[in-house]
Amino acid sequence: MYQGPKRGVNDVSIGVDRWLALGVGPFPPDRAVAIDPGLAALEPLWSWLESACVARCCGMDAFDFSPPHVQEAGRHLGAVKLIRRLRGLREFVAAQDADALTSERLNTSFGRRAFLELVDHLLANLG
Repeated sequence: MYQGPKRGVNDVSIGVDRWLALGVGPFPPDRAVAIDPGLAALEPLWSWLESACVARCCGMDAFDFSPPHVQEAGRHLGAVKLIRRLRGLREFVAAQDADALTSERLNTSFGRRAFLELVDHLLANLG
């Protein structure tokens, strides 16, 4: 994560002048781990955060990961349940033996470390 102006074309906003560098490939397709099975339990959260567009069109730019929006999701969807599921997702991703992740749901590929930073950002703003 970093602050200031956007540096990379694939960086994702997580607040005013706060960015997460996704570490987008190119990743060899046979080395990327699909994480959609781990995302499924959090579908209400992804749907809530997918407010700028739709992932099918804009990938990660479709999501609003700003702290106020994440906090609002926690109030409406149940922060305790979301935190528990995000921790499970974090464990699932951390246990993968690959540095590259891919998701059809989020319509993107990213580095494992970057995705874990995104999960940590969500946890910090829900808790």
